[in-house]
Amino acid sequence: MAKSLQKLNHVIPAMGLFLAGEQAIREGHGGFGFYLGVFEIVSSVALVVLFIREFRSAVRPGATHPGHAAHHGIDWVDIAAGFVLVAEILEHWHLTHHIQRPTVFTAITTFGFGLFHGRLVEKRSRKRVLRVDETGIFVGGRPFKARRLQAAWHDVASIDVGPRWAVIATRTGRSRKLDLPDLEEEVLARAALLRAQELMADDRRSRG
Repeated sequence: MAKSLQKLNHVIPAMGLFLAGEQAIREGHGGFGFYLGVFEIVSSVALVVLFIREFRSAVRPGATHPGHAAHHGIDWVDIAAGFVLVAEILEHWHLTHHIQRPTVFTAITTFGFGLFHGRLVEKRSRKRVLRVDETGIFVGGRPFKARRLQAAWHDVASIDVGPRWAVIATRTGRSRKLDLPDLEEEVLARAALLRAQELMADDRRSRG
């Protein structure tokens, strides 16, 4: 949900762009000005609708399940934000006949983030400190600090989750201690570890 809220930086200017487009159409400007106004309205409305849809999905219970892979498709909110920036560039050029180069760069970057969202998320997930799935648990290592730990559920001896520390121990004697408040997403990490305890218990019951 926090990432969705960050995109308000795109939505708020879109509202002003919508009003500018509405004014251009209402004043009856023909030619390029009219079509620019239509483009401003369509792009800003699309951004707001997509943002609201994403925000509702983020706050819906169960929308993010720890240990499951994130959606690796195109980020349509970023794509819509890119078109809003294009509309801003055209609006500024129409009024001043000058191109806002910083905004052009921002638009290109925004389109890039939107198009390659899946690859970026996948790359980040590989570097995640903690991953939990049906097969086992993975705790990433940090340079010069702790080695990574990866084990199937039948090889996990215990998973203890306390107010601050979480300790994962294997049957071979390896262990990994996590400082939960030090993690980037403490709440998700706690939820993933609780899920890990359930999966470990299920594995033991299935083995009798």
